[in-house]
Amino acid sequence: TLWGSLLVTTLAGQAFSWWVVHPSLTDIVGIGQVEPARRGSWVAFEATPRGRGDYAPAFLVDVDTGASIPLGGGFRFAMPVTFSADGRQVAWLDRTEMSARRGAATLVTVDLASTPPTPQHSAITFPSWVSRLVLSDDGRRIAALHEGTLSVSEVAGGALVAAVRLPGPPHTAGAIHFLGHDAVRCYRFVPGASDPKLGAIESSDFDVATRATTLAGRIEPAWIYDVVFLRTDRGSERLLCGTRAPGVGPSRLRRRGGA
Repeated sequence: TLWGSLLVTTLAGQAFSWWVVHPSLTDIVGIGQVEPARRGSWVAFEATPRGRGDYAPAFLVDVDTGASIPLGGGFRFAMPVTFSADGRQVAWLDRTEMSARRGAATLVTVDLASTPPTPQHSAITFPSWVSRLVLSDDGRRIAALHEGTLSVSEVAGGALVAAVRLPGPPHTAGAIHFLGHDAVRCYRFVPGASDPKLGAIESSDFDVATRATTLAGRIEPAWIYDVVFLRTDRGSERLLCGTRAPGVGPSRLRRRGGA
């Protein structure tokens, strides 16, 4: 009787755990962050499923056909899901500790033009938190902000092409995007002289071939966490900057480079 009761309890617990981490689209009661493909009909979004507590899964959905791909959990704090410019390739991080913000992660890619689109684990891994992730326009390279380091890797094979340590604390680096195949633009917060939380956002261009960085522009005034909310348009010619800096409106539209 004892062993029978323990077996039933164990199986029930395993069934409940499986149910928690395998929600379907019909279980979604709320949507958080959304990342649409630049072209095509695929969109990635963070979901709030019914009855799962703090578990925050994400999904890829083709809004034209209804096809979907679950991305797993670990998306409560950020959703580094990135599409190539043509919307055919998508990449995200599969965390080995789905409930931990700083769990190790492996890059997963999908060719959305294939039938059916099937996730493929790459050879690219990160030991801890990645704050930003972006595919090059052709989908061949991936750039990542990882604990204050900007790295560029080849998606096929996973070879590291180049990396640079950005100055300042790791959390002060924000949006990144490719400027062609061999250059990446990165935005970071630079504190002012009188107030460490009030300063400017500087944009720098990282040359992959030479490993050199060049100052490209400056946005000021800026609050220390404004860098988190930076967004660029499809051609990276405009920058949307949300801010909490005293005396500044809630959002600003900037030209490329921060001018």
